[in-house]
Amino acid sequence: MEKLSLSCLDERAPTDRAVPSVPHDGVRIRVCYAGLCYLPQLTNATPLRKGCTGYRNGNLFEGFEISGIVESIGTGARQSDLTVGDPVAVFPHEDVICQGYADYLVVRELKNVVKLPASISLAVGAMLPTGGTLAMSAVIRCRETLANVVAQKGHCNIVIMGAGCLAHWLIRLLALSNSAIRDRIHIAVASDDWEGLKIARTLGAEEVVLLDENCHEEVLAERLRDSFADGVQMAISLCPDERLQDRAIRCLDKGGFLVVPSGSISGDFQNGKKQDLQVLAAPCGSVEILRTLVRTIADGEGLQKNHPTYKVYPVETSQTVFDDLQLCSRSERAILKFQASHPVVW
Repeated sequence: MEKLSLSCLDERAPTDRAVPSVPHDGVRIRVCYAGLCYLPQLTNATPLRKGCTGYRNGNLFEGFEISGIVESIGTGARQSDLTVGDPVAVFPHEDVICQGYADYLVVRELKNVVKLPASISLAVGAMLPTGGTLAMSAVIRCRETLANVVAQKGHCNIVIMGAGCLAHWLIRLLALSNSAIRDRIHIAVASDDWEGLKIARTLGAEEVVLLDENCHEEVLAERLRDSFADGVQMAISLCPDERLQDRAIRCLDKGGFLVVPSGSISGDFQNGKKQDLQVLAAPCGSVEILRTLVRTIADGEGLQKNHPTYKVYPVETSQTVFDDLQLCSRSERAILKFQASHPVVW
Protein backbone atom coordinates (compact mmCIF):
# COMPACT_ATOMS: atom_id res chain seq x y z
CA MET A 1 0.00 0.00 0.00
CA GLU A 2 1.36 3.41 -0.97
CA LYS A 3 0.62 7.06 -0.38
CA LEU A 4 1.27 10.37 -2.03
CA SER A 5 3.61 12.70 -0.15
CA LEU A 6 3.45 16.30 -1.25
CA SER A 7 4.67 19.68 -0.04
CA CYS A 8 2.64 22.35 -1.79
CA LEU A 9 5.67 24.58 -2.26
CA ASP A 10 8.16 21.87 -3.14
CA GLU A 11 8.89 21.64 -6.84
CA ARG A 12 10.13 18.06 -6.58
CA ALA A 13 7.91 15.33 -7.96
CA PRO A 14 5.54 13.64 -5.46
CA THR A 15 6.98 10.49 -3.92
CA ASP A 16 5.47 7.13 -3.00
CA ARG A 17 5.95 5.94 0.55
CA ALA A 18 4.50 3.19 2.70
CA VAL A 19 1.25 4.00 4.44
CA PRO A 20 2.06 4.73 8.11
CA SER A 21 1.16 2.18 10.78
CA VAL A 22 -1.79 2.90 13.03
CA PRO A 23 -0.59 4.24 16.40
CA HIS A 24 -1.46 1.96 19.31
CA ASP A 25 -3.37 4.74 21.06
CA GLY A 26 -4.23 6.91 18.05
CA VAL A 27 -5.92 6.88 14.65
CA ARG A 28 -5.04 6.81 10.96
CA ILE A 29 -6.89 9.28 8.76
CA ARG A 30 -7.53 8.90 5.04
CA VAL A 31 -7.09 12.46 3.83
CA CYS A 32 -9.84 13.70 1.53
CA TYR A 33 -9.32 17.48 1.40
CA ALA A 34 -6.68 20.01 2.39
CA GLY A 35 -6.85 23.79 2.56
CA LEU A 36 -3.93 25.17 0.55
CA CYS A 37 -1.72 26.99 3.06
CA TYR A 38 1.83 28.24 3.32
CA LEU A 39 3.88 25.80 5.41
CA PRO A 40 7.53 26.86 5.95
CA GLN A 41 8.40 23.57 7.70
CA LEU A 42 7.87 21.62 4.49
CA THR A 43 9.49 24.04 2.08
CA ASN A 44 12.82 23.39 0.40
CA ALA A 45 12.14 25.30 -2.78
CA THR A 46 9.94 28.20 -3.91
CA PRO A 47 9.76 30.75 -1.07
CA LEU A 48 6.60 32.67 -0.27
CA ARG A 49 6.71 36.24 -1.52
CA LYS A 50 5.49 37.92 1.66
CA GLY A 51 4.86 41.20 -0.11
CA CYS A 52 2.48 39.52 -2.56
CA THR A 53 -1.16 40.53 -2.69
CA GLY A 54 -2.37 37.04 -1.79
CA TYR A 55 -0.41 37.04 1.46
CA ARG A 56 -1.36 40.61 2.28
CA ASN A 57 -5.08 39.99 1.75
CA GLY A 58 -5.36 36.68 3.57
CA ASN A 59 -5.95 34.49 0.51
CA LEU A 60 -2.80 32.67 1.53
CA PHE A 61 -1.64 32.20 5.12
CA GLU A 62 0.63 30.02 7.17
CA GLY A 63 -0.98 26.86 8.45
CA PHE A 64 -2.04 23.26 7.81
CA GLU A 65 -5.65 22.26 7.12
CA ILE A 66 -6.77 18.65 6.69
CA SER A 67 -10.12 16.87 6.67
CA GLY A 68 -10.79 13.22 6.00
CA ILE A 69 -12.22 9.93 7.17
CA VAL A 70 -11.16 7.85 10.17
CA GLU A 71 -9.66 4.80 8.46
CA SER A 72 -8.32 2.84 11.46
CA ILE A 73 -8.27 3.19 15.23
CA GLY A 74 -5.45 1.83 17.39
CA THR A 75 -6.23 -1.09 19.67
CA GLY A 76 -5.07 0.89 22.70
CA ALA A 77 -7.01 4.08 21.93
CA ARG A 78 -8.97 5.33 24.88
CA GLN A 79 -12.70 5.62 24.64
CA SER A 80 -13.83 8.53 22.46
CA ASP A 81 -16.71 9.50 20.19
CA LEU A 82 -14.74 8.42 17.10
CA THR A 83 -15.53 5.36 15.02
CA VAL A 84 -14.13 4.06 11.72
CA GLY A 85 -15.74 5.97 8.85
CA ASP A 86 -16.32 9.22 10.78
CA PRO A 87 -15.70 12.49 8.88
CA VAL A 88 -13.19 14.61 10.81
CA ALA A 89 -11.04 17.72 10.75
CA VAL A 90 -7.54 17.51 12.21
CA PHE A 91 -6.06 20.21 14.42
CA PRO A 92 -2.54 21.02 13.14
CA HIS A 93 -0.46 19.83 16.07
CA GLU A 94 3.28 19.59 15.38
CA ASP A 95 3.27 15.80 15.05
CA VAL A 96 0.61 16.16 12.34
CA ILE A 97 2.26 18.99 10.43
CA CYS A 98 5.59 17.17 10.16
CA GLN A 99 3.92 14.43 8.06
CA GLY A 100 3.12 16.88 5.28
CA TYR A 101 0.31 16.61 2.76
CA ALA A 102 -0.32 12.95 2.09
CA ASP A 103 -3.05 10.45 1.34
CA TYR A 104 -2.83 9.13 4.91
CA LEU A 105 -1.69 10.63 8.16
CA VAL A 106 -1.62 9.39 11.73
CA VAL A 107 -2.75 11.29 14.81
CA ARG A 108 -1.44 10.07 18.13
CA GLU A 109 -3.55 12.32 20.36
CA LEU A 110 -7.25 11.73 19.83
CA LYS A 111 -8.10 15.16 21.23
CA ASN A 112 -6.68 16.68 18.02
CA VAL A 113 -9.27 14.89 15.86
CA VAL A 114 -12.58 16.76 15.69
CA LYS A 115 -15.65 14.94 14.40
CA LEU A 116 -17.65 16.86 11.80
CA PRO A 117 -21.47 16.88 11.98
CA ALA A 118 -23.52 16.04 8.92
CA SER A 119 -24.17 19.75 8.27
CA ILE A 120 -20.45 20.40 7.57
CA SER A 121 -19.03 18.86 4.42
CA LEU A 122 -15.47 17.55 4.29
CA ALA A 123 -14.54 20.33 1.86
CA VAL A 124 -15.75 23.00 4.30
CA GLY A 125 -14.08 21.05 7.11
CA ALA A 126 -10.75 21.60 5.35
CA MET A 127 -11.13 25.37 5.84
CA LEU A 128 -11.50 25.16 9.61
CA PRO A 129 -8.27 24.03 11.35
CA THR A 130 -6.20 27.18 10.60
CA GLY A 131 -8.07 30.00 8.85
CA GLY A 132 -11.46 29.43 10.45
CA THR A 133 -9.92 28.77 13.86
CA LEU A 134 -7.80 31.96 13.76
CA ALA A 135 -10.88 34.01 12.86
CA MET A 136 -12.89 32.32 15.62
CA SER A 137 -10.07 33.06 18.07
CA ALA A 138 -10.13 36.75 17.11
CA VAL A 139 -13.91 36.92 17.50
CA ILE A 140 -13.73 35.31 20.95
CA ARG A 141 -10.92 37.67 21.95
CA CYS A 142 -12.85 40.83 21.04
CA ARG A 143 -16.35 39.70 22.10
CA GLU A 144 -16.35 41.40 25.50
CA THR A 145 -14.78 44.56 24.10
CA LEU A 146 -17.41 44.72 21.35
CA ALA A 147 -20.18 44.50 23.92
CA ASN A 148 -18.59 47.27 26.00
CA VAL A 149 -18.14 49.58 23.01
CA VAL A 150 -21.75 49.05 21.93
CA ALA A 151 -22.95 49.72 25.49
CA GLN A 152 -21.00 53.00 25.62
CA LYS A 153 -21.48 54.32 22.07
CA GLY A 154 -24.58 52.50 20.88
CA HIS A 155 -22.62 50.94 18.01
CA CYS A 156 -19.22 49.58 16.99
CA ASN A 157 -17.74 50.29 13.56
CA ILE A 158 -15.16 47.72 12.49
CA VAL A 159 -12.67 47.81 9.62
CA ILE A 160 -11.29 44.44 8.51
CA MET A 161 -8.00 44.59 6.62
CA GLY A 162 -7.74 42.23 3.64
CA ALA A 163 -10.48 40.56 1.61
CA GLY A 164 -9.35 36.94 1.57
CA CYS A 165 -10.64 33.88 3.41
CA LEU A 166 -9.66 35.22 6.85
CA ALA A 167 -11.77 38.34 6.34
CA HIS A 168 -14.67 36.30 4.97
CA TRP A 169 -14.67 34.11 8.08
CA LEU A 170 -14.59 37.19 10.30
CA ILE A 171 -17.64 38.77 8.66
CA ARG A 172 -19.81 35.74 9.29
CA LEU A 173 -18.48 34.84 12.73
CA LEU A 174 -18.76 38.40 14.08
CA ALA A 175 -22.45 38.35 13.26
CA LEU A 176 -23.18 34.85 14.54
CA SER A 177 -21.17 35.17 17.75
CA ASN A 178 -22.68 38.51 18.73
CA SER A 179 -26.30 37.93 17.80
CA ALA A 180 -27.71 40.12 20.61
CA ILE A 181 -25.94 43.22 19.24
CA ARG A 182 -25.63 42.18 15.60
CA ASP A 183 -27.60 45.16 14.24
CA ARG A 184 -25.26 47.58 16.04
CA ILE A 185 -22.04 46.10 14.65
CA HIS A 186 -21.09 47.66 11.31
CA ILE A 187 -18.33 46.13 9.17
CA ALA A 188 -16.19 47.58 6.39
CA VAL A 189 -13.60 45.52 4.50
CA ALA A 190 -10.54 47.15 2.91
CA SER A 191 -8.35 45.57 0.23
CA ASP A 192 -6.83 45.99 -3.21
CA ASP A 193 -8.55 42.75 -4.28
CA TRP A 194 -11.83 43.75 -5.92
CA GLU A 195 -13.07 40.17 -6.38
CA GLY A 196 -12.49 39.46 -2.71
CA LEU A 197 -14.35 42.65 -1.79
CA LYS A 198 -17.35 41.56 -3.85
CA ILE A 199 -17.43 38.27 -1.93
CA ALA A 200 -17.17 40.20 1.35
CA ARG A 201 -20.21 42.24 0.37
CA THR A 202 -22.29 39.12 -0.29
CA LEU A 203 -21.27 37.73 3.12
CA GLY A 204 -22.54 40.79 4.98
CA ALA A 205 -19.98 43.61 4.88
CA GLU A 206 -21.83 46.93 4.84
CA GLU A 207 -18.97 48.84 3.23
CA VAL A 208 -16.03 47.83 1.04
CA VAL A 209 -13.00 50.03 0.39
CA LEU A 210 -10.86 49.39 -2.68
CA LEU A 211 -7.31 50.43 -1.84
CA ASP A 212 -4.91 51.74 -4.47
CA GLU A 213 -1.43 50.60 -3.49
CA ASN A 214 0.05 53.51 -5.44
CA CYS A 215 -1.53 56.08 -3.11
CA HIS A 216 0.23 57.65 -0.15
CA GLU A 217 -0.43 55.86 3.14
CA GLU A 218 -2.15 58.87 4.71
CA VAL A 219 -4.53 59.06 1.75
CA LEU A 220 -5.44 55.41 2.24
CA ALA A 221 -5.91 55.97 5.97
CA GLU A 222 -8.28 58.85 5.24
CA ARG A 223 -10.30 56.64 2.91
CA LEU A 224 -10.58 54.05 5.68
CA ARG A 225 -11.65 56.67 8.22
CA ASP A 226 -14.32 57.85 5.79
CA SER A 227 -15.89 54.38 5.75
CA PHE A 228 -18.09 55.48 8.63
CA ALA A 229 -19.33 58.98 9.45
CA ASP A 230 -19.04 58.31 13.17
CA GLY A 231 -15.49 56.92 13.21
CA VAL A 232 -13.79 53.54 13.46
CA GLN A 233 -13.75 51.96 16.91
CA MET A 234 -12.09 48.65 16.04
CA ALA A 235 -9.78 47.37 13.30
CA ILE A 236 -8.91 43.72 12.70
CA SER A 237 -5.82 42.62 10.77
CA LEU A 238 -5.19 38.87 10.88
CA CYS A 239 -2.50 38.89 8.19
CA PRO A 240 0.93 39.36 9.81
CA ASP A 241 1.75 42.22 7.44
CA GLU A 242 3.14 45.32 9.15
CA ARG A 243 1.90 47.66 6.42
CA LEU A 244 -1.69 46.46 6.91
CA GLN A 245 -1.43 46.83 10.66
CA ASP A 246 -0.05 50.35 10.31
CA ARG A 247 -3.00 51.26 8.10
CA ALA A 248 -5.37 49.82 10.68
CA ILE A 249 -3.70 51.92 13.38
CA ARG A 250 -3.96 55.09 11.31
CA CYS A 251 -7.69 54.73 10.70
CA LEU A 252 -8.72 54.07 14.30
CA ASP A 253 -10.34 56.60 16.61
CA LYS A 254 -8.47 57.67 19.70
CA GLY A 255 -8.89 54.89 22.26
CA GLY A 256 -9.77 52.40 19.53
CA PHE A 257 -8.97 48.70 19.51
CA LEU A 258 -6.57 46.86 17.20
CA VAL A 259 -7.09 43.08 16.90
CA VAL A 260 -4.08 41.14 15.60
CA PRO A 261 -2.66 37.62 16.00
CA SER A 262 -0.47 37.11 19.05
CA GLY A 263 3.17 37.93 18.41
CA SER A 264 2.56 40.09 15.35
CA ILE A 265 2.23 43.60 16.78
CA SER A 266 3.16 46.39 14.38
CA GLY A 267 6.44 48.23 14.88
CA ASP A 268 4.63 51.56 15.23
CA PHE A 269 2.74 50.31 18.26
CA GLN A 270 5.78 48.67 19.85
CA ASN A 271 7.75 51.89 19.39
CA GLY A 272 5.20 53.80 21.40
CA LYS A 273 3.85 55.94 18.55
CA LYS A 274 0.26 54.97 19.23
CA GLN A 275 -0.22 54.98 22.98
CA ASP A 276 -3.86 56.04 22.59
CA LEU A 277 -4.86 52.67 21.12
CA GLN A 278 -5.35 49.27 22.71
CA VAL A 279 -4.19 45.97 21.25
CA LEU A 280 -6.22 42.78 21.55
CA ALA A 281 -3.87 39.91 20.71
CA ALA A 282 -5.73 36.83 19.47
CA PRO A 283 -4.09 33.41 20.00
CA CYS A 284 -3.48 31.60 16.72
CA GLY A 285 -5.87 28.88 17.81
CA SER A 286 -6.31 25.67 19.76
CA VAL A 287 -8.23 22.45 19.37
CA GLU A 288 -10.80 23.84 21.84
CA ILE A 289 -11.39 26.85 19.59
CA LEU A 290 -11.67 24.52 16.58
CA ARG A 291 -14.37 22.58 18.42
CA THR A 292 -16.14 25.86 19.26
CA LEU A 293 -16.03 26.82 15.60
CA VAL A 294 -17.52 23.48 14.53
CA ARG A 295 -20.36 23.92 17.04
CA THR A 296 -20.92 27.52 15.90
CA ILE A 297 -21.25 26.44 12.27
CA ALA A 298 -23.45 23.45 13.14
CA ASP A 299 -25.78 25.66 15.21
CA GLY A 300 -25.82 28.62 12.83
CA GLU A 301 -27.92 28.05 9.73
CA GLY A 302 -26.70 31.35 8.28
CA LEU A 303 -23.08 30.21 8.36
CA GLN A 304 -23.87 26.82 6.85
CA LYS A 305 -25.32 28.62 3.85
CA ASN A 306 -22.89 31.56 3.78
CA HIS A 307 -19.46 30.23 4.69
CA PRO A 308 -16.48 31.66 2.78
CA THR A 309 -16.56 30.66 -0.86
CA TYR A 310 -14.16 27.94 -1.93
CA LYS A 311 -13.17 25.96 -4.99
CA VAL A 312 -11.86 22.40 -5.10
CA TYR A 313 -8.78 21.53 -7.18
CA PRO A 314 -6.99 18.20 -7.79
CA VAL A 315 -3.98 17.92 -5.49
CA GLU A 316 -1.72 17.52 -8.52
CA THR A 317 -2.40 21.16 -9.49
CA SER A 318 -1.31 22.57 -6.12
CA GLN A 319 1.76 24.44 -7.34
CA THR A 320 -0.15 26.24 -10.09
CA VAL A 321 -2.97 27.16 -7.72
CA PHE A 322 -0.48 28.35 -5.10
CA ASP A 323 1.20 30.65 -7.60
CA ASP A 324 -2.18 32.10 -8.57
CA LEU A 325 -3.09 32.68 -4.92
CA GLN A 326 0.06 34.70 -4.39
CA LEU A 327 -1.11 37.04 -7.15
CA CYS A 328 -4.75 37.10 -5.93
CA SER A 329 -5.86 35.79 -9.33
CA ARG A 330 -8.10 33.32 -7.47
CA SER A 331 -10.39 34.83 -4.83
CA GLU A 332 -12.08 31.69 -3.51
CA ARG A 333 -10.43 29.61 -0.80
CA ALA A 334 -8.43 26.89 -2.56
CA ILE A 335 -9.17 23.34 -1.40
CA LEU A 336 -7.10 20.39 -2.63
CA LYS A 337 -8.86 17.07 -3.23
CA PHE A 338 -6.98 13.83 -2.58
CA GLN A 339 -7.78 10.60 -4.40
CA ALA A 340 -6.85 7.70 -2.13
CA SER A 341 -6.62 4.44 -4.04
CA HIS A 342 -7.71 2.34 -1.07
CA PRO A 343 -11.22 3.24 0.14
CA VAL A 344 -12.24 2.76 3.73
CA VAL A 345 -14.29 -0.36 4.34
CA TRP A 346 -16.45 -0.66 7.44
